[in-house]
Amino acid sequence: MKKIIIVVVSLFFFLNTSVVLAVSAKNDRADRVNTDTVKQEVFVGSVKSNKYHSPDCYSVKRIIEMNLIEFYSKSEAESKGYQPCRRCLKETG
Repeated sequence: MKKIIIVVVSLFFFLNTSVVLAVSAKNDRADRVNTDTVKQEVFVGSVKSNKYHSPDCYSVKRIIEMNLIEFYSKSEAESKGYQPCRRCLKETG
């Protein structure tokens, strides 16, 4: 009986851990974007383009991690030659 309980508990732990790992892998990109408790505007760009995006923009998912750069304001991004993405402009109105 003890062996069955140990197996069931172990299986539960393994499945629970797998779900947590899958969820954390899915949210990996969100974790890379600076989301401090201080509400700070963060914008994301790629070294391969001249566009910057809000972190929740669909286009951010397509940026390869090694090309990802962060800007802490629109003016910082624009001072480095980046322009706002059209999709982000539509969302902000």
